Amino acid sequence: MDGITLVEVKEDSLGNKINYVSCIVSTIKYRFKNGFIYIQPRMDVEERYEIKSIRKYADSLVIKTYPVKGGSATYYIKLKKVDELYWKEESYNEVNFFTDSLNSIELPVVEQPCIECFNKEECDEMKKNGEW
Repeated sequence: MDGITLVEVKEDSLGNKINYVSCIVSTIKYRFKNGFIYIQPRMDVEERYEIKSIRKYADSLVIKTYPVKGGSATYYIKLKKVDELYWKEESYNEVNFFTDSLNSIELPVVEQPCIECFNKEECDEMKKNGEW
C-alpha cells in the first residue's frame, strides 16, 4: 500500500461512484507512506499514525495503527475489496467507499446544493461573488 492514497467516494442514486463535494465536511483520505498512514478525516486536519500491522484476508485488510503524537488509542481500519478499483469501509452505521486518488480524478464531481447548507440570500450572494 506504500505510496497509495485512498480517497472517499460516494454512490449516486443509480449506484455510480462520484466525487461528492459537501459544503459541510471534506472527503476522508488515507495516505500510506513509509510505514505510516496519514489520515485526513472529514474536518481537514491530517493526522499521522504508525502502521503496527496489516492483516490480509481473501478480500479485505485490517490495518492496526498507533498515533504518533500523544494519545494511546489504537485505531483499526477495516477495508473490504469491492472490485479492482474500490474498497468499502463499514463503520459508525455507514458505508464509505474508497478508491485510489488516481482513479478518483476520473469520476464525475457532484457538489452539494448551496441551499442545503445556507439560506437563499447567502447562496445568491456567494454565487454572485463566484464563491459557489
